[in-house]
Amino acid sequence: MTETAKFRFSALTLSSMLALSGCSLVGVEPEEIDFLDGGSEGANTDDESEANDDGEGDTGEGDGDPGDGDGDPGDGDGDPGDGDGDTGDGDTGDGDGDTNTGDGDGDGDGDGDGDGGLSCDELETEALVIGANNVVVLDLMSSFQASCGAAGPEALFNFTAETDATHAFTLSNPTFEGVIYLVGPNCQPLDELACEGEDVEIQYPMTAGEVVYVIVDSEDGPGAATVTVDVI
Repeated sequence: MTETAKFRFSALTLSSMLALSGCSLVGVEPEEIDFLDGGSEGANTDDESEANDDGEGDTGEGDGDPGDGDGDPGDGDGDPGDGDGDTGDGDTGDGDGDTNTGDGDGDGDGDGDGDGGLSCDELETEALVIGANNVVVLDLMSSFQASCGAAGPEALFNFTAETDATHAFTLSNPTFEGVIYLVGPNCQPLDELACEGEDVEIQYPMTAGEVVYVIVDSEDGPGAATVTVDVI
């Protein structure tokens, strides 16, 4: 069969089918027409689907941007938390440790207050009287050291004035090497007095009932000496 004959046969067949189809469409309900239309549209919209898919994809990417933007406030909320942590590690803890100085309280000026913290009026001391007083310095740990020396042990005494007068205190003994000085009730040296060596008197004006403390400090070891108290 030639190509022309095939074409004519196909055209005749198609015309017959269209005539039969025209008769059958008379009884189709509107809903069925919609269904057919929908199926026809679905068959002819492959390109449109691709276009719609591309368009919807773009929208999806656009929706993603706000999501990224919402993430930034979350990072910002974290920063105050870091700031609170910094205050906890502050330098103020370190400051509290620096305030403990204790060296100043214990450092004496070398006039008898070397160890600090002592109170002579709370110590048991032997009383001196007007005239010559024999004293003994025992071989004990040194608690005081005079500015003029005498790093050895010492003996502490008290003297109470009976009248308002200047009193003289003298240390003497040819075999004893040491010094004598006066301190107040807090074991601090009296400002107007300096420690004196042997056979040199310390003069100190006193009022009746006033108490001073007399320290005999050895240069080296224990020994015996004489402390003379006179009223001038």
